Amino acid sequence: MELELETKKQPTRFNRLGLFSQSLFIFILLTLIGSAIGCKSSEFQSEQWQAEVKLEEPVVQDLGNYYALATTYDFLQGKSERRLTNNVYQEFLLNLSSQDVLTAFLAQHEIVKKYASDHKQLVEAVLPHFIEGFASVLPKYNDSSNATFTWQNAEQAKILLNDYIQFAGVKARESLNGELITKWKVLFQQVKFSAENQLGAVLQGDQIAQQDWNGKLNLMRAVQPLDDKLVPYRITQSVTVKKAQAQNQIYWGLCGGVIGVLLALLFIGFSRVGRQSV
Repeated sequence: MELELETKKQPTRFNRLGLFSQSLFIFILLTLIGSAIGCKSSEFQSEQWQAEVKLEEPVVQDLGNYYALATTYDFLQGKSERRLTNNVYQEFLLNLSSQDVLTAFLAQHEIVKKYASDHKQLVEAVLPHFIEGFASVLPKYNDSSNATFTWQNAEQAKILLNDYIQFAGVKARESLNGELITKWKVLFQQVKFSAENQLGAVLQGDQIAQQDWNGKLNLMRAVQPLDDKLVPYRITQSVTVKKAQAQNQIYWGLCGGVIGVLLALLFIGFSRVGRQSV
């Protein structure tokens, strides 16, 4: 009789298989339920819209009179021709990816001010919400880049991204023009002084060469003044807007799935403890 009782207490292979199947079923069921609840809960989140614009390096026509002055400066300095359009584009990308430039842009924009007013907060307090949406606006330093902005209002997302591209472009133009003007003034004074004092030959690179200072001075005077037509980028596709809800569904679905897995593990663990105590 005692032997029979001990045999009944020991789980058979069939019982173990049944327990495993039951645990696996519960594990899969709770995981699926968690994922479904997560995906469904994403529908109650505020809709997100992603604005996107495609950019690339500008061409010579986009540089305005900046190209004429910059190439003339290089010529007078005896420098070989550089990839001027690429240098201009890199300066634009530097401004586009600058946290300071982005903050300055958002702080003065009417959409941001209205959002702060509607939520009865200071502009500085709501800036992080907008900066987070611009997290993917920082493109890589290559010949073609996409900049995006995600926000809860489709029209505002489009306006903010479009305005920020222009704002960063103006900042880049101011920086490029300011640097060129400073270098041009210094060179002009040097050439003017050399022409008036007939300096003659000077060291250029590693060679001494005769210089036509009057010719250089006349060339610098003949160049048209720097204008404000420099555009340091080219838009290959205007700003488009699409729903970013699919990404939220994936995120919340994964979160729900993870919660389901944890609940399943806890349930299975408690079930085993209960059976062992019987």
